[in-house]
Amino acid sequence: MFTTHDVRTRHRALVRLSAGLLLTGAAATVCGSPAHSVAPTCGGLTEAQAAAAGYTTYYFPGATADVVVGGAADDWVYTDGGADNISTFGGQDIICAGGEGDFVDAGDNRDVVYAGGGDDTVYGGAAHDEIFLGDGSDYARGYGAPDLIKGGRQSDTIFGDDPFVIAATDGRDTLFGGGGSDNIHGGGKADTIRGNGNAYG
Repeated sequence: MFTTHDVRTRHRALVRLSAGLLLTGAAATVCGSPAHSVAPTCGGLTEAQAAAAGYTTYYFPGATADVVVGGAADDWVYTDGGADNISTFGGQDIICAGGEGDFVDAGDNRDVVYAGGGDDTVYGGAAHDEIFLGDGSDYARGYGAPDLIKGGRQSDTIFGDDPFVIAATDGRDTLFGGGGSDNIHGGGKADTIRGNGNAYG
């Protein structure tokens, strides 16, 4: 049986291999058909504002299942419908996943992730991440450093750090549930855990 760490490691290796085989240029994305009448925002920024601020932008608001592979710089990612697969590597990223079951690996830097509807899987990285889960029964996990993870309206599973290994790099995480029956675990440091996400503030 593989641990969650094994699954993430294998997934990242496959994504890097796919990026090397299939993609060219700095904007490493596969699939998707950008088409939207009103520019949406992610992290308070439209795509144009994010680009002006120095982010590499990946904008796929269509209903297809998109694969987005970011780079080492700061990425701004917006996807909409479809079960999307999003991986970023380094940089301080802002990610808005779409309305179905998505997979997000935010990489090893300070990132902000907004998960949409559907049953999503979200991994933070080895820095202070902020993860906001949406509708659906989601799985989220940080990786070292103090993380903020806030559950959504349904039953979520939330880990502040590696659930199988206590490490010196574990952070003092702040973890909130939301609606539903949530399964919340901290790590090796003094974490703050609350079952009701509405208690935050």
